[in-house]
Amino acid sequence: MKVLVVNDNPAINTIIEEILNDDGHEIYGATKLDDAEIVMEAFRPEVVIIEEVVDGEDAMSFIDKIDPESGVKILMLTNGKKMIPKDKPMILGVIRKPFKAADILDPIRLIRDGATSLPAKSGQSDDKKGKKHFFGFRKQETKKEEPKDDEDNIIRFGQSYAVYEDIPKSVYTVTKEFIPQGVDIIVLSFDRKKTIQTYLSDENAEVITVTPKGRYGTEDATMLGTLMAKIMAFIDKSVRPVVVIDNFTKMIEINEINRALMLVCQIFTGTEKKFSMVLSVRENQFTDKDKVLLSKYMERYNFELEKAEEERRLAEKLNEKMNEDLNADPKNDLNIEPKNELYSEPPEVPEETLKEEIE
Repeated sequence: MKVLVVNDNPAINTIIEEILNDDGHEIYGATKLDDAEIVMEAFRPEVVIIEEVVDGEDAMSFIDKIDPESGVKILMLTNGKKMIPKDKPMILGVIRKPFKAADILDPIRLIRDGATSLPAKSGQSDDKKGKKHFFGFRKQETKKEEPKDDEDNIIRFGQSYAVYEDIPKSVYTVTKEFIPQGVDIIVLSFDRKKTIQTYLSDENAEVITVTPKGRYGTEDATMLGTLMAKIMAFIDKSVRPVVVIDNFTKMIEINEINRALMLVCQIFTGTEKKFSMVLSVRENQFTDKDKVLLSKYMERYNFELEKAEEERRLAEKLNEKMNEDLNADPKNDLNIEPKNELYSEPPEVPEETLKEEIE
């Protein structure tokens, strides 16, 4: 199907385009309503996925220009409790952010199969509210973070990361960076499902809980073939799969280094599908040879280095903002030249001028 994606956040456009391209659809993206109007004429999409507000403009101003007899179907992206106007039958449904791949694919596939209405999904109803606590108080919903622009994303889907740390902690920070990118997550862990979902603030994350002997309804951590089969099945069924092993150190202790590494290598070599993996491990578990082997599939994640890189980018943006303000300020009578650096040395005063001032 031909699908037009209209959103002023290029990161969201890219994510949706990747999800739908993988499903065989033809996609065109626009970041402004004016551009979308031009694309409508040339591209003639069957479905439009549009943010409720694009670059400060209400999407309804664009939708009202679409011929109701054209057969175009509309899906609206929203952060809130957007109600579908009853007088706009071309608007079939709402996709709430943050979304997963299935939230995009399911309605598109239904429309492709001829659906003229979409079933309400749990978690996407128009009267979505917080859960009641005792005494009638409602639990406040956690505000979800929007995807960053591609150039700002340090963690990207399709890349894999080895997080070297003594106790699993940063592994969850890295994994949470994937969530706004429309991914499906599976975690191999020695912790319970609810614990992991709480760490990730994602109740949809799948969890394979393991123990050394497979007790109490858990999987046996020594049965690596069974674990691999479950992970591969997850990768096959998911559009944007992310595999997390949050305590690879313990897997090594139980299975020995060679067997544990073999599990990771076989997952990477066992599929041609695009996916990401994140694993947490103590660095002293690996020899230099082991690290070289792992580096074929995964990048080393260093939290301090990534934090420094993020701070550098913020400083650059601040510097650009300062320069823009100086150029735009009509009161800048002093004709201050914008600097390329946040801090600069004061201009040197000629020695002759100094002598004249002293005299």
